[in-house]
Amino acid sequence: MVDIVVAILFINHLSINKCMGIFQAIITKYKDAKQKTLNKKEFKGALLKAASDGKITVNEIEEFDKKKSELGLTEEDVKHMKALFEK
Repeated sequence: MVDIVVAILFINHLSINKCMGIFQAIITKYKDAKQKTLNKKEFKGALLKAASDGKITVNEIEEFDKKKSELGLTEEDVKHMKALFEK
C-alpha cells in the first residue's frame, strides 16, 4: 500500500514539474515576442528619425544594418519598414 502511495506521489510530482516546464516555456515565448515587438518599434523610430530630413544616406543604411543585427531582427522583420522609404 505504501509503495502505491509513493508511486502516485511520484507521478503527481512529475506531472507538476511537466506543467511548470510547459508554463515556463509559454512565459519565455511571450517575453521573447514582446521584446521583439519593442525592438521593431525602436528600429522603426530610428528609421523615421533618419528619414525626417527627406533622405537616408549610405552611412545611415549601414547603421541600420548594424542596429538590425544588434536588435536581433531579420530582414523579414524590417522589410516592410524599408519598403516605405524605397518608393
